[in-house]
Amino acid sequence: MYAVLHPPNFFAQAAALEHPELRKRAFAVFDGQAPREFVFAINKAARMRGVEVGMSRLQAESCDVTMIRRDLECEEKVLGRLHEIACRFSPRVELVAERPGTYALDIRGMNTIFGDATQLAAKLRQSVMAAGFLANVAAAGNFHVAACLAWGRTGVSVVPPGCDAEAIGALPLSVLPLDPEHAETFKAWGICTCGQLAALAETDLISRLGQVGKRLHALACGTLPHLMMPLEVSFESGLTERMELDCPVDDLERLLFVLSRMTTALLERARAKARAIASMHVVLLLDGHTQHERIVRPALPLQDTPTLLKLMQLDLEAHPPSAAIVAVELRAQSAPPYRGNTVCFFRRRRSLDRRRCWWRSCASCWERIA
Repeated sequence: MYAVLHPPNFFAQAAALEHPELRKRAFAVFDGQAPREFVFAINKAARMRGVEVGMSRLQAESCDVTMIRRDLECEEKVLGRLHEIACRFSPRVELVAERPGTYALDIRGMNTIFGDATQLAAKLRQSVMAAGFLANVAAAGNFHVAACLAWGRTGVSVVPPGCDAEAIGALPLSVLPLDPEHAETFKAWGICTCGQLAALAETDLISRLGQVGKRLHALACGTLPHLMMPLEVSFESGLTERMELDCPVDDLERLLFVLSRMTTALLERARAKARAIASMHVVLLLDGHTQHERIVRPALPLQDTPTLLKLMQLDLEAHPPSAAIVAVELRAQSAPPYRGNTVCFFRRRRSLDRRRCWWRSCASCWERIA
């Protein structure tokens, strides 16, 4: 059983997460070098004003939209957030290369933790939306069916066992990875949906399109197998929180309120992996483009916010920043949580009882000898 997570219009969503002030405005993401800069991604408001992907920057600016340059580092950061959320629901996660930002999860055996496929898909979408993403989630027994449903349907889609062909049959051909040449061919034949493509004879498609026709036919029928290639990404890459402050802060109490929220978010990620915080690197961006950095290392890995927050407070009181703070970044290092020995007391009690018995026997022996 597979669950596929797909954030539509990924590049525009990544730009909006980096620039929250653009969420209610029409904006376009441009790429390339001058004078050949072109529109790379747009949001819905910019599309309604006539902006299209592939336009030149000058054409897009004439439509009165905000232009921002593509940030590869920001996109990698957003991908890391999505990967972190996906790893909370399955240990085997794969990045689907056909659509940016799409992740596939192997959810076999996850029903004992998150419920059935419908409940898991709903919880996964809620977690993604809580992080600021708009995403579609689909679950099916076939990998490609789940991916096509996530690309072609909005919200949560769950396919019952044995209904893969029916579920994918109603989707348009645009959900399949088609070359422009093949798309024009199917359009000339009057084929618009996956069900119409699946109704064609496989031998006829092979004779006209070759092995590509065979693969497309299997995709449309929901029978194409898939070998999953799980990702192996370091967990530490997700233990980073950054927040831009609306106005400079020079009061430690107000700063601690921000640090509390950020520390709680980091601890939630660490607990999801059964980890604790071994060290906290505090980076304060000061007014005047300078930085104030401090590293807090508790004696033992911690999983509670108040203790970590108190350690950071004491360290900042002893080493205060030299100017007002305009941004805060926390970089945590995780470690296995400390587990005390809960049976030491009982073992100690038994050993003490034995020692008492031994001393009593020795005393009785000495009395007999005397």
